[in-house]
Amino acid sequence: MLVTKITYSSVNNTFTDFSSPYIKKYEHNYYKVFPEKLDKQIADVKVNDNLIEISFLEDLELKEYILLHEVIKSIQLDVKGTIDDSNSFLGYTELGERAYIIRNWSKWIGYVHESMKNCQ
Repeated sequence: MLVTKITYSSVNNTFTDFSSPYIKKYEHNYYKVFPEKLDKQIADVKVNDNLIEISFLEDLELKEYILLHEVIKSIQLDVKGTIDDSNSFLGYTELGERAYIIRNWSKWIGYVHESMKNCQ
């Protein structure tokens, strides 16, 4: 299980709900992330005082990682928080840098897309 954490100041935020349409509320502090089709959950979101934890599996499809990346960025903007994705390692960039769901994302996704072209 991979985990990304977002810390935020509750003094500056009155947290209500997320703006992303992919996040569905299930309980007071518990949400789930679904792609457009509601048949497959791709992440859990738990909200605590000053901390949001997004947990997801390591074997998602590429399009699901892309969606999750966008959802995490959306949450970060909603709460004006700081992302810690050190427990969300996805792979390596073309230059061998470690890539995470946020950190080095652009380099990693570019490398993956380029590699996919070479496989066709």
